[in-house]
Amino acid sequence: DHASAIEASKESANKSNEPSMADKHSFAKLLYRISKEELGKVINDLDEKCPAALSKNAAEDEVEINVDAISSGVFSDVNAYVRKCAGETGGRKKKASADSSANAKKSRKSKS
Repeated sequence: DHASAIEASKESANKSNEPSMADKHSFAKLLYRISKEELGKVINDLDEKCPAALSKNAAEDEVEINVDAISSGVFSDVNAYVRKCAGETGGRKKKASADSSANAKKSRKSKS
């Protein structure tokens, strides 16, 4: 049907921007820095968009995320969300460096 053809074309288009191992590693580390609610949203998104990436253990009430099994398009979405939640956006880094340079100038002025 039409929907599966669109999905197939999305998959082939996404192959060109596969996440690197560094991207996957960074994503996995950031999962530990977000809240339980935010992690729950990531799991729900993966369950909806890429269920193959989840291994559920109902007996232990656990879910394991296989980062390598997340399709590139879905990875891009959930990685952007996790980075935003963890404060890993480019804008914040620039602001922080601007603040630190402003503080450095203040400290120089006060010394002279």
